[in-house]
Amino acid sequence: MLYVIVESIPWPNQCSIQHLRIGSCTLEKYKAILRHSPHLRTFNLKDCSMKNIDGTVFTPDVATSYDQLTSLTFRKMCRSMEELQSILVLTPSLTHLKLINDPAAAASYNLFDGARWEWFIEQKLSHLKIFEFFFSNTQVRESAVIDVDSLVSRFQTPFWLDCKQWFIACNFIPKASRINLYSLPVCETLLNYNLYVNAVSRVTSLSAVRHENLMKNVRTLRMNLTRATIDASVQQVL
Repeated sequence: MLYVIVESIPWPNQCSIQHLRIGSCTLEKYKAILRHSPHLRTFNLKDCSMKNIDGTVFTPDVATSYDQLTSLTFRKMCRSMEELQSILVLTPSLTHLKLINDPAAAASYNLFDGARWEWFIEQKLSHLKIFEFFFSNTQVRESAVIDVDSLVSRFQTPFWLDCKQWFIACNFIPKASRINLYSLPVCETLLNYNLYVNAVSRVTSLSAVRHENLMKNVRTLRMNLTRATIDASVQQVL
């Protein structure tokens, strides 16, 4: 596992580092880094495992918090909502949070729950100003029935639209067995864009979609034009 490399690095007491980017690590190491880095402001990591090197599950101490951290990024996480909350509760002073799940590992459906996020942010991350995320579940059965409108409606409360002015988009693609939920502007630097028949797309704000900065973070765009052509031809025949 990649986090073994990080685990083997001794962390000095009272480290003066302010910005840190690493691979994956265990929650125990994550806490050790925060505990010994009182000046750390920005932390960017791939993932945080709830298991120690020996396979035992690490239980976080909810009474402990690390108020120095203001920006946190998970760029390829494989956490459930419950696991993620137990990590985030350790850093209540966050003003910026960015979450991207591993596309090879289906995101837990409870990550798509806007009401649950609203409650957690209000109760545990009250200083949060910027919330960026890209959640993708690629294990959806083609025959599955997903109420995209109901899902999106949980992100259309006054908290999301008025108080925070955070807007999201949701794409359900039965043919690709995929559902994506992401904040706007798109926070991913690599974006795969495909056109499919029967795909369902919804947004919480049309003005956000039309904004000139919608794709400002995207550095690489992959488009399957062959698929788009085939699907368009099928649609014309039908």
